[in-house]
Amino acid sequence: MVHVKEKEEQAQFFSDGFDATFEEAVEFMKEKLSLPPEEFYSLDAKARFRAFTVAKLTGLDAIERVKEKLAKAIEEGKTLREWIEELGEDGILRAVGFHQSNPWYLETVFRTNVSTAYNAGRLMQFARSKDRIKLLEYVAIDDSRTTPICRRLDGTKLPPDDPFWATYTPPNHFRCRSTVRAIFKGSSEAKKARMKKPEDIPPVPEGFAGSPLDSWWKLTESMAKRIVKYGLKDEVLEKAKRMCGKNFEDWECPEFEEVKERLERLKKAYKKLEKYIGREEKVSVSEGDKILHPISKVPTEVVKKYKDILDNERVLTKLAKEHILHEINEEKRSWRKEVRVWGLRNIHNILRNPDIVFFDQKNQAILYCKKRKVGNKDRIAAVVVGAENKHYIFTVKPAPYPPAGLKSGRYVIIYSRKEELL
Repeated sequence: MVHVKEKEEQAQFFSDGFDATFEEAVEFMKEKLSLPPEEFYSLDAKARFRAFTVAKLTGLDAIERVKEKLAKAIEEGKTLREWIEELGEDGILRAVGFHQSNPWYLETVFRTNVSTAYNAGRLMQFARSKDRIKLLEYVAIDDSRTTPICRRLDGTKLPPDDPFWATYTPPNHFRCRSTVRAIFKGSSEAKKARMKKPEDIPPVPEGFAGSPLDSWWKLTESMAKRIVKYGLKDEVLEKAKRMCGKNFEDWECPEFEEVKERLERLKKAYKKLEKYIGREEKVSVSEGDKILHPISKVPTEVVKKYKDILDNERVLTKLAKEHILHEINEEKRSWRKEVRVWGLRNIHNILRNPDIVFFDQKNQAILYCKKRKVGNKDRIAAVVVGAENKHYIFTVKPAPYPPAGLKSGRYVIIYSRKEELL
């Protein structure tokens, strides 16, 4: 095992004849796209390498600031203390409830993500040099903090294409400091090196069994949306093409084609949706404002502001909320009442991540819909806004799925997650 101090631990990741800079690690970290905590923890292990989250932060803006500062820390070779000090300057420490008497949470975030980034960077380099590599070796750090799984895996030597690396590439637990090194063909070490398989491996903690190079193709819904939203489609496709590692003169890379098809479908779907609902449109009111409702012309108050799938602001007024509550109280059918109640509680999720969006040609309205199983039947909760004045929520409407108006032509599908293959 290897004994190193904190900064030496970081430098160790790019020894063995590779570039002394952290370019690959920084590149990998910057490519990670922010996710809300609830979506991050629904990912499988491999997909987590393409996400970055801080569980105690609920706002994506704060998550994004943490991600940027962590990438900077990697690039500049900063220590954990230096990184925490930078977070304190930005007020992020207060957002996560951090205090000096309990520093373990941020240390977990720092070490786990730095380890992921460094090891991903190394594997990218190894992939480009695989013909020169005889074996990869799992290297743990021997001290009082070494975990049983890393102690057992330490010294494992297997070929780069061995299935072992698809599951046990570090990090293999929170705050993991292990890494992987290459033993090159033709070296004096390679002449003596022999394969060594681990025995009696403890189970990998949930969320860690995976390899960053296998996960590139695993785009989640939130990742794909951000790629299209931020105009990164071409850059991501170019990266996917480069990482595929196959002969693109023959265009034979199904993984790349999968990413390309998905992003093209999403971009096309968003372009169609934008014609109906707009993109990043703002409303010049704030929560708590007293306003004259633009449709009913009745005095009311802004209860809540939301953002929809294309970052348009949508407003719930006290008038609309009281209308929805009245509909719930008057509802006679139990399934409709249940769906309305659920829909009112989940307006944010319905607007932000709809399963389907309809245009109601009869009432000239937009319906953001989320499917929900009630008993053994599919239902939908629809957040309804006007086609002309789409900034203000009118009601939350329950309906069977598919709605009856779909066959008659009353409802036109303007967006569907199923169509996007999401």
